[in-house]
Amino acid sequence: MVQDDVSAVREFTSQVRALCAQLMANPFNTPAAEELLDLLLEDAPATDLALERVRSGIGAPSDQHV
Repeated sequence: MVQDDVSAVREFTSQVRALCAQLMANPFNTPAAEELLDLLLEDAPATDLALERVRSGIGAPSDQHV
């Protein structure tokens, strides 16, 4: 369902932004860095697929950001 995919992309983006903000505040925040790396390695592939499904569902060109 497109709405589930949109929610997954939004949640992933929110998590990445929050972790990046933590790292900007303290670049030596090892737990935040590890969590961001885990998120990118484990969740990014599924989120990329969800984003592609959203794009195809709304007819947006794949080279534009949603």
